[in-house]
Amino acid sequence: MKKKFGLLALTGIIALASCSQGSTPTVSSYDLTVKLTGDLSSGSFTASGTETTTINVAGGTGSANLKKGTYTVTAPTVTGYTFAPTSQSVDLTTSVKTVTFTSTKNAGPIVVPVTSAVLTIDLEGVTKAPVTIKDSKGAVVAGYNNVVVTDNEKITLPKDAYTIIAGDVANFTAPTGSVAANLTSGDATAKLTYTAVGTPAALGSIKISSPANGATVPFGSTQVTFAVTGTLTGVVCTVNGVNVNANVAASGGLCSITLPDVAGPAIITVSGKDANNAAVSDSVVVNVTPSNTNPTTGAIQFDPAQQIILGADGTVDDSKNDATDITARVFTNNGWRDIGQGLSTGANPSSDVYTYVKGTVNVNYAASAGTTKVEVLLARTTGTDVPTNDDIQAADVLNVDVNPAGTARTVTTSFDSTKLGEFQAVPEWLVVRVNSTQVFFRRVVADNTAPQPARPDFEGAKQAGSNVIRNFRGIQNNNFARGKIDVFTTNRDLQDQPFGRAPVTSTVAQLRPSGFESIRYFLVPSALVDVTPGLRDSDGVRLAKTIRFAFKAGNLGVIASAPQLAIGEAKDFRTIFNSTKSTTCTAGAPTTTPSIAGSITADPATTIAAEGKYRLYALTRDQIGNEAASPEYQVVTFDNVGPNVSNIAVRDVSPLPFPSTNPYKYISDVAAIGGKDLGPDAGKITDVGIGFDLGMPFHVDIGSLKIAVGTNGAQTVNGLLNSITIPPTSFDTNPIGDGAHTVNYNSFTDALGNLPLNCAPASVIIDNTDPTVTFNRFTATGVVESGSPQSIETLASDATSGVYANLLFWNDYTTKSNIGREQANRSRDNGFVGAPVEIQRVYKGLELTAGDGSQQGVGNNATWNALYPAVSDQGIQPMNINVVVVDRAGNATVLTRGVQVIPRSTNTNTGGFGGGVGLPIPFNIPSLGLSDGYRFDRAANLGLNSGRFITPVNTNNTTLADAGKPLIFPLPGQTLPSEDAVLSLAVNGTATNNGFIVTTSGGTSTGYDKLNSVTGFGGYDRTDWGKVLTYLNSKPSTATINTFQLGDPSLVRQNGSQAIVFDSNLFQIRADSRNLNDGFFANDNSASTTPVTVLNPNSIPTAAPWLKLGDLSTANQFYKVNSDLLNNLFWTRGYDSSTYSYLNVDGINDPTDANQVPLKAVYDEITGIVTDTAGAYNFYGEKTGR
Repeated sequence: MKKKFGLLALTGIIALASCSQGSTPTVSSYDLTVKLTGDLSSGSFTASGTETTTINVAGGTGSANLKKGTYTVTAPTVTGYTFAPTSQSVDLTTSVKTVTFTSTKNAGPIVVPVTSAVLTIDLEGVTKAPVTIKDSKGAVVAGYNNVVVTDNEKITLPKDAYTIIAGDVANFTAPTGSVAANLTSGDATAKLTYTAVGTPAALGSIKISSPANGATVPFGSTQVTFAVTGTLTGVVCTVNGVNVNANVAASGGLCSITLPDVAGPAIITVSGKDANNAAVSDSVVVNVTPSNTNPTTGAIQFDPAQQIILGADGTVDDSKNDATDITARVFTNNGWRDIGQGLSTGANPSSDVYTYVKGTVNVNYAASAGTTKVEVLLARTTGTDVPTNDDIQAADVLNVDVNPAGTARTVTTSFDSTKLGEFQAVPEWLVVRVNSTQVFFRRVVADNTAPQPARPDFEGAKQAGSNVIRNFRGIQNNNFARGKIDVFTTNRDLQDQPFGRAPVTSTVAQLRPSGFESIRYFLVPSALVDVTPGLRDSDGVRLAKTIRFAFKAGNLGVIASAPQLAIGEAKDFRTIFNSTKSTTCTAGAPTTTPSIAGSITADPATTIAAEGKYRLYALTRDQIGNEAASPEYQVVTFDNVGPNVSNIAVRDVSPLPFPSTNPYKYISDVAAIGGKDLGPDAGKITDVGIGFDLGMPFHVDIGSLKIAVGTNGAQTVNGLLNSITIPPTSFDTNPIGDGAHTVNYNSFTDALGNLPLNCAPASVIIDNTDPTVTFNRFTATGVVESGSPQSIETLASDATSGVYANLLFWNDYTTKSNIGREQANRSRDNGFVGAPVEIQRVYKGLELTAGDGSQQGVGNNATWNALYPAVSDQGIQPMNINVVVVDRAGNATVLTRGVQVIPRSTNTNTGGFGGGVGLPIPFNIPSLGLSDGYRFDRAANLGLNSGRFITPVNTNNTTLADAGKPLIFPLPGQTLPSEDAVLSLAVNGTATNNGFIVTTSGGTSTGYDKLNSVTGFGGYDRTDWGKVLTYLNSKPSTATINTFQLGDPSLVRQNGSQAIVFDSNLFQIRADSRNLNDGFFANDNSASTTPVTVLNPNSIPTAAPWLKLGDLSTANQFYKVNSDLLNNLFWTRGYDSSTYSYLNVDGINDPTDANQVPLKAVYDEITGIVTDTAGAYNFYGEKTGR
């Protein structure tokens, strides 16, 4: 109606716009009206003149708008009728006009239908014989019970199918069985063959056992069974002249025949030949029930385009009903279907066929030539027979078509079944009366009412993976489901409407609607309901149409079950919706797909998610497609996606003695379950559906170890807890055992039981076993001369995480030797490095890969030119060679090999300097030129460098690094301490002092020796190294170091009886009192030979290794060490800023936390070492301030 009002308003606007022009419009046409009275009320009149057109008259009147002019109106020619006048002239130049015609019915012949036919008896072998004739119902025809007839006698009988049984004739053998004759279509002949006695008897016989003679059989495929005697050949079954080969065994056989879809009798014959080639046969007559058994329906046809047909599932075909184009949905409002009443009475479903009609349908009658009048009527009877003349006279007139010329035509009548009021669901008769004499009938029932509405409900299916929670957390309709759910209706005894007693004048006592057909369940996204007013309509019929239209659209997320025709075992039209999902890994990301077609899913192009809230409706439908949605609906949220656990991880949190190369994969000693990074979602587990139940026990399984974890969470306003946070939980990995293990988060389910989204579940390698290392080759034996090359090779192995680094060091700080010379004085105060100095390292990859060779025999093959420490007593002095092997989990092993070095004594005084000709020259360290340490983007300020001394920060008023930069790993987004530094040493003044008398600048010599190398080093941060020493030596039971580590020191020494690390000089606690930035020990005494064991609380351990940065060139007359300040033993592992939290023992990023043991992993001094070919060395450098 709103559209019509809009059009009226628009018309008014147009009219006003026209009036506003100020002139009268010109009239160019007028209406011409034709009125028809008398016996006819309809017909086609021709108007010819200025233009020619046909004016169709219906209900006594018709009109057309014609151009101005003069016209002649001519009446139609209708057989049996006369029009007066036959034509009229009319002037249509000035105004509208009306002309009137009168029709009169002529007298016509009365057509009497033919109801009988002639049966001819053809006797062979005899001239007369007794016969018995039975009709199609098996009843003997009156006067023909074993009555003698003559050859070719003609008998007039009502049209029917008959069986003729031959009687006995003396000296003749009568034919066996019976002979059939079908008179339904006209005359027929029955041939009876008699054989004179003496003729060989038949050697076989046939007797039909099913179907029985006179039985009622539905049209279509029917099986015929029969018994046989003797040996028969060529056995066929015949119906209406069509032969079908039969399958014959020793005593019987069968065949499948097709009965025509035509009401009435049909003759079935089984025939063959015996061993004498004589014909044998048997016949029965059956009554065929066609698809439409209405009497004389052939003439009345409904529009085939409006026929309601069934789909393959036995329900009204939705292919048209659900057409996207509303105008094409012919079943939605208008249609017809033939339905046998056996559906409701319990008889044969295809018997007693009625034509059911909904909405407005077109009724067609094909009028043959000579038909002048066709009347279409709707009659009612109080019985089951066709209407009487009185019933027809009282019928409603639907259409009268008059054609005086009697031309052949199709008369179409529009039948509106919605206007029958109380006669809905009442059988009535469509009557077509032709030329007022001949009548045709078709039984119809109007049905425009949907069945009773259902009351849908759902529950969990009794299958694995199914779960339903109703009113979650006590909130009404807060329903959730996963997997498969059963849907059903709680009102089971559903029937079609209207129901009850029929009006008194009806054919039947009870109303007879088309019958209940099916229930179909629909899931409609709540988000779609919110934006679609039609889905909130309280009218069930309109709501059903909206739901179907949304479903047909295909991209709105509406899901439908299959139609449920049977009530099922529970008698509640139960079926299943399957929302089960499967998750697979694609390129490391989870991809979730439905497990089967028809699962809960939606078009990816829409914003309505398949996982989400739905309304569950039930649509009930009758046999002609009337449909209504349930006024009640259920609300359910499908959730088959488990929690997201990507923000939690298991990682190594024991960075001592060395961190893991990948803390999320290679783990030793202590691990923690918690956040994967430092972001706001660290440790957070989220769920997009039902959320979590905090009462559930959460744990992580690794191998045989089950680690219980706590949770932090708060219930939100809508009752859903969609995120929880796992606080860091530390645990000892030693009970698990070395090897690869899968981290199982399966306890982190949501409240429905959905497992977490674990795409490629994490796998960790537990490694609590130290690597092994041996000296495979060491040429030093006995005492070696300084400057002589020594070949060293070590082999390292680690069977679990694999070797990460194999490092060789030389070390001038040794423990007491059997020589006992100056061991306690080898401090930096006395010109010694006092720490391990790297010779060469071998790195393997950060990750363990198959065949990478890191688990067995990782070799480090180096040449070390023997160095001699600068001591006053230039006799044999001890030096150490250390090897340190670190695996990827951070476990380490150290092995030490001692070597005795004597200064090279071949230098002689050729110039008489010193002790005279031929005397040994004293062994001297190289001299150093000016040097300075500074930022790479600043200028150097070179100063004097006496050597064997690491200058303090800000020497020469320049620094290697800016103050205020972070001293520890920064938080995400902060600047890393990675600025480059330069340590510069002038080539001028840097030279050897061995093997000659006069020194020449630039490292050249008139004597034997020269400079061998200038190498840069980064000093391992003393504080970091102190933590390693504390971990290995002190083993405190305080909170500073996690107590899990105490039973497994991880770093051991493999040199015989020295069983603890404290005895290894590589890891001996040292102090440098010469540098103001260094502390000192309480018993620091350079003259003392007692090992230093008591650390002053204000002192800082300093004997940290020097890691090689590279050999230096002499560009621009300077030896330059260019390096950032990041300890490459750490930073070659690819750490980022998030590693800071990992480097805390308990994984909590809180600088005030007493449990925090951060590692700076930077160099605290940049140094250089100058060696000559005599094996002497000197060193220099500057503190970084880090």
